[in-house]
Amino acid sequence: MKRSASGASPAPERIPVDSPDYRPRTYFGIDDLQVELLGRVKGVARREVLRASLDAGRIAEIPDEVKQAALPEAERQAAGRVHPIFMGGEYLPTVSKQEIEIARIRIESTTFDVTSLYARQGARRIHYRVVDEYGGDTVSGPAKRTSAHPLTMGELIEFLLGAWDLCGVLEMNYEGDLESMLGFFVGESEFYPCFDEALRKLVRERFGTDESECDDE
Repeated sequence: MKRSASGASPAPERIPVDSPDYRPRTYFGIDDLQVELLGRVKGVARREVLRASLDAGRIAEIPDEVKQAALPEAERQAAGRVHPIFMGGEYLPTVSKQEIEIARIRIESTTFDVTSLYARQGARRIHYRVVDEYGGDTVSGPAKRTSAHPLTMGELIEFLLGAWDLCGVLEMNYEGDLESMLGFFVGESEFYPCFDEALRKLVRERFGTDESECDDE
């Protein structure tokens, strides 16, 4: 590393959050209620309630049952009978005490299915697994890997989409209809601010013209 005239090392170059090379410092031990809740709560609808309550500063008003990682089976079935959206995400495997969800893709299917990437800190390496709501039936590629450091956004997308074929799902449902494809999925991550936009850029490059940007805020 080059040094300045004063002998001090220059500050490391800051990598923009929309870069494929962007890498969060850590996934673990973060004192942030939003990261903690949204990294463990599975259900799509419950997460939306929690996110809105956090934004409004009213999270203390939300019952503990809504904040729990997984609903009991009876409540899960009852919620699904009210509307299929309440089933979305609820059938994912529950994160272990050492795990946290670092990214997810949800699709606007009848039951609002979710595919997620979980991370767990091991003794020397971080362990990852891709999970779906069907016991792995929709996972078609390698679903586990490790790394010494948190993944770059490019590495995360390559691994996740290598395990679960987003482009294949989009093509199967909306062959040749780019706008419908873009309206069929949402990427979410508390660690990669431009995860959703990076996915949309990939889909545009695969099926159409890329005209998008994600501002580094």
